[in-house]
Amino acid sequence: MSRLLLFSVLIGGASEGALVFFKRTSSETTIGYYIDIASVVLVTIGAALLLMIVPKSTRKSFRQITALMALGFLFQMVYMYIWYYYVHIADPSGVPNVSIGDFFYLGSYVFWTAAALPYLRRYGSLMSMKTRLMLVGYSLLAAIIAVLSTHYYYDNALRYGYDWFTTGVWLSYVVVPLVCFFFFLAIALLYHYDHYGKGLLRYYWLYFLAPIGLIAAADISGGFYYITYDASVPGQYSDALYLLAYSMVIASGAAVLKSDLREASMEPSRAHRGELTSTDIVGGRGYIVEDPTSARTFEMFAKLISAREGEGVRTGYVLSRQHPSQIRARYILGDTPITWITSTAGESVIDPAKASLLAHGVMKFLSKSKNGIVLLDGIESIILNNNFDRSMRMLEQLNDFVMQYRGVLLVPIDPKTFDSRELAVISRNFGMIVAGDSSFRDMMGDPSAPTKFSN
Repeated sequence: MSRLLLFSVLIGGASEGALVFFKRTSSETTIGYYIDIASVVLVTIGAALLLMIVPKSTRKSFRQITALMALGFLFQMVYMYIWYYYVHIADPSGVPNVSIGDFFYLGSYVFWTAAALPYLRRYGSLMSMKTRLMLVGYSLLAAIIAVLSTHYYYDNALRYGYDWFTTGVWLSYVVVPLVCFFFFLAIALLYHYDHYGKGLLRYYWLYFLAPIGLIAAADISGGFYYITYDASVPGQYSDALYLLAYSMVIASGAAVLKSDLREASMEPSRAHRGELTSTDIVGGRGYIVEDPTSARTFEMFAKLISAREGEGVRTGYVLSRQHPSQIRARYILGDTPITWITSTAGESVIDPAKASLLAHGVMKFLSKSKNGIVLLDGIESIILNNNFDRSMRMLEQLNDFVMQYRGVLLVPIDPKTFDSRELAVISRNFGMIVAGDSSFRDMMGDPSAPTKFSN
């Protein structure tokens, strides 16, 4: 992600530098010609890359959203071609007030909005108060811009005798980008403050929120500048935003094509309502999480280490049966140390049969960290390589370390791999984070459940 942003900023900076150079050495007509040429080329490449991403996406929901996003950039590309034709090939004085180009321009925003709606339908009701207040603040600002802009365009439509259709299209140029920007701002705030859908955003939204936001911001600010000062916004500023946005689409498309999209999904990254969540977890205690895939626990862990504790950031430590490279590709964990639980020799690995070494490593981390957070993913493997009682003693020892150093221990399990007695032992000294249709509760109440691990 950092390389993507660096690449895009370099292109954007080079674009603005070129614009400043052209402004000093060329006429406005020449500048506009080269800017439009660059825009046509960049948006064409970006749209092509996005269309290439669609068949690579394996999950249906992810593929549909990608297709909508690609169609939005495809419409933007067609609009740019039409604009280029009218301004640089046909007679500029003959440009109609409303043309097919307006259909493609507004259509791009419609597709981008449609791509955002499934995400917001799934997570919108889970917004925090901070997110809602920020969206209200944007809505007030957008309302002021919309009122001033529509008043200006409506007066001009009456002055020049435009029909109702032309007037409506002109007014939509104000409203449509503002509405689209609201939806994408909501997604950005949900991601940043509420941590919903992080898996999807890791592979997708963060790459394309920024360029679409830049395009919308350039359109909104450019239009507002025009009605305020009755002149176009200085060329090198708005055009640099467009060129930066299109270059980011290219960089994003290349980055996403290189990534593994098979794990991308739109599943919630929080517990069901009524359960313990990462906001309910307190220091000095261990938690057993009903999570057969461990994905939910990793999302909670990522949220905990990203939350500021006083003036610092809480540090984390992961021990997992999954390979560290797979974990880092799927979750945003920064430089969190990860130990691979495997019998294979190598660096940052620990043999699942050596439970005492595992406990020692956790104790060493907690003693050096302030309110450290430990995720132990793979307790089933440890039990298989030792025995249940010995593994439980190790787990309770870890819980003692956590209480002593005011840390947090997260242990995901699949309840179906334990019998009711074992589940009772596991849950004795731990907080329980269970699913709404909890298999854990079912197993606890079913003494005839099959035993997966025995002494």
